[in-house]
Amino acid sequence: MNGYRAGKKYTTHFSAFRRRSNSGRDGSNLVIIIPIRSSRHLVETYIQIYDAQRQATAYVALDTGAVFTVITPALARQIGLKDSLGALPVVSATGSQQANRYRVGCIQPGSEKITNLEVVVLNLPVQLKLDGLLGLNFLSRFITTFDYSAMEVRLQRLT
Repeated sequence: MNGYRAGKKYTTHFSAFRRRSNSGRDGSNLVIIIPIRSSRHLVETYIQIYDAQRQATAYVALDTGAVFTVITPALARQIGLKDSLGALPVVSATGSQQANRYRVGCIQPGSEKITNLEVVVLNLPVQLKLDGLLGLNFLSRFITTFDYSAMEVRLQRLT
C-alpha cells in the first residue's frame, strides 16, 4: 500500500496487524495488536486516516503525554480537512503556539476504527519524520498495553 510519511512516499504492508478476541462471539474484549517500532525514545506505528472520500497511511508516534491527537499540515491537506473547529493554545516541547482543531472521519490502527476524532493540526519537528501523534483523546478509549519484548501495542476497547 502506498502512503505518505513526512513529505515522502513509501510502501507498507498491514499484514502484521492482528485481532484477538479473549471472549465470546459478540466481539467484546476484542484486542487489536499493533506492531510498533521503538526508536528515538518514541513508540511508532502506521495508521489509516480518512476524511470525506480521501484516505492516507500515516506514520505516527503513540504519545501518552499529548492530550490531543496531532497531525501535520501536510497530512491534513492530503486527506482534505476543512471546517476548523477553532484554534486553541498548544504547549509542547518546542514552545507554545495556536493550532487549529478539526474532526476527522476515521482513524484506524489495524482493524479498530475510531470515528469523528478531534485532531489538532500542528507542525512537528522535521527530524522526527512523523505524520502525527496519537494522543490521550485516542488512547484513553482503550486499555493500552505496551509490550516492548514483542514490539507491539495491544488495544482493548473500554466497554
